[in-house]
Amino acid sequence: MPRTSRQLAAQGDYLSLGVLKKGRDSSQSESDDEQDDHERRICFAPGTKTLKDQMAEEISASSDSGEEKSKEDEDFQDQWEEQQIRKAIKYPEILDNDLLPVRNTQNRRNIEPRFSLPPVNIGDIKKKLTASITSLEEVHQSHVHENEKYTRDLESSKHSLEMLGKSVSEQSYKFFKEMKTYVENFVDCMNEKIIQINKLECEMFTLFENRAKDLLHRRQNDLRNESAVLQKLSGKNTDIEDATKGVLEDSYLRRNKRRKKRELLGINDHCEGMSSDDEMPSEEETSFKESRARVLFESKDLFEDVHEDFHRVKNALSKFQEWRQRFPESYYDAYISLCIPKLLNPLIRVHLLDWNPLENITDLEKLEWYHDLEEFCYSSEDPETHTEDSPDNNVLSAVVEKSILPKVSEFIDHVWDPLSATQTSNLVRFCKTYVLESESKKAVQELLNSLESRLKKAIEDDVFIPLYPKSILEDRASPHSKFQERQFWSAVKMLQNVLSWDGFLEEETLRELGLDKLLNRYLLLILLNSSPGKEMVNKCSKIVACLPHSWFKGLDSGSSLPCLANFSKHMLQCAHTLHSLDDRENLLVLVSLLKKIKAMDNVEALSSKYNIEELK
Repeated sequence: MPRTSRQLAAQGDYLSLGVLKKGRDSSQSESDDEQDDHERRICFAPGTKTLKDQMAEEISASSDSGEEKSKEDEDFQDQWEEQQIRKAIKYPEILDNDLLPVRNTQNRRNIEPRFSLPPVNIGDIKKKLTASITSLEEVHQSHVHENEKYTRDLESSKHSLEMLGKSVSEQSYKFFKEMKTYVENFVDCMNEKIIQINKLECEMFTLFENRAKDLLHRRQNDLRNESAVLQKLSGKNTDIEDATKGVLEDSYLRRNKRRKKRELLGINDHCEGMSSDDEMPSEEETSFKESRARVLFESKDLFEDVHEDFHRVKNALSKFQEWRQRFPESYYDAYISLCIPKLLNPLIRVHLLDWNPLENITDLEKLEWYHDLEEFCYSSEDPETHTEDSPDNNVLSAVVEKSILPKVSEFIDHVWDPLSATQTSNLVRFCKTYVLESESKKAVQELLNSLESRLKKAIEDDVFIPLYPKSILEDRASPHSKFQERQFWSAVKMLQNVLSWDGFLEEETLRELGLDKLLNRYLLLILLNSSPGKEMVNKCSKIVACLPHSWFKGLDSGSSLPCLANFSKHMLQCAHTLHSLDDRENLLVLVSLLKKIKAMDNVEALSSKYNIEELK
């Protein structure tokens, strides 16, 4: 049967339909004839022939017929494959011919328009195309420009990155190498010039020192000679040496010259002895000025062979300012703020060569080097210097401490005359302006010690008030009375100069120097020997005017300071005497003085005793 079916399939247009039906019928009949599971007998074992025997028979039968049929099967197989290939080639052509009418119908349906279109104008189409092309060209052009811009930016960024990557370390190395070389050269330059700087500084200071010594010795000699002359006059001994007479005449001429000068200036309330005897003879003054100018001239040639970067404070500071701006971390790690004052010390000493804190000179703020330091410490270009904890904020005060205060201390020890009101006023103003901020520093402490020791020495050496018999002093025109009067006012001037340091020196030190050593030891002794009256009241007024107001603030005990007890008691006794003399005007002045020094117990005693309304 398989053979017959393959022969029929090899024919031209034969299609096998019976095989499927037969298969379906046989399968249907098999399913119909098939007994139910419960009706069939279950075969638990094969019959007489075992499964092994049956399989052997089937294999032998198939092997016998296989050789005969193999050749026939191969021939039919080849014919059948060729037939299937021919059918496959012819079948698409049949399908295309069958579907062609359908496609034509669909195309005709799609072509037929559903609505009428307006007539098409070639010009409109051309305009639209032209506009579209123009728009596209503009967009394209903008894209081209953007692309070029981005390309340039990209190249620039790449170049910057390359430069930064290559040059940061190179630049920092180059800068620090240059900075190291600059500092080494700067130090070498200062080491070479420091000998000349010390020499010029010593010469200039020697001029000031010798001038001060000459004035001091002259004043002490005048005082000693005049006292000796008056002592001889008191002892009825009129033999006075010619040299002594000449000295006294010179002293008198200087006083007379100062008196005429005050009259020209309209100063009428001056007390003889309050002026400073510091006029030098014209020859000595000329010599001093010439020597001073010579030292200054030599100092101008000191850095003639040196570049500006090594002798101008501004140029030197600019190097460190550049370091601070470019590499702040290494700048602060190197503690440059501690090094700058020492590096600049020689330069600042040269600038201060002619500077004298005792003279009425320009303030430090107006000096060029001081202004340069201020700009460096508080530069607007560097925001880090504006912070309160910036170490550069202390550079200026450190320069003052290391370069200026030692010079001021030398002037205090060897040049300053505590009896000079002008010198003392200038020195007080300088110290209160530039020294108070750093009292704990070593240089400041040395300055304070110099001040205290110099004031003590001046009180011991320069304050002298002679005592004469009252009979001699009653003649106000006598030389004894005039000499004592001058020395009294000289001591008052010393008291005024000493107490002008209030707010800078300690209050305890000032009370010891001013009240114990001056008022109670010298001035009060003269007041006790004076007759109550206008002159005595005027002297008390001048003394009270010297006392600082801060000493009496918060003093509510009813009595004055303990060291003013004798002074207030003396004014109380004078007030009683003035009341008995019916000198009401001077009495009220004394009462006002007692109020100023807070001696309220004495004021109440006077008011209760004399029942005066003005005293209450």
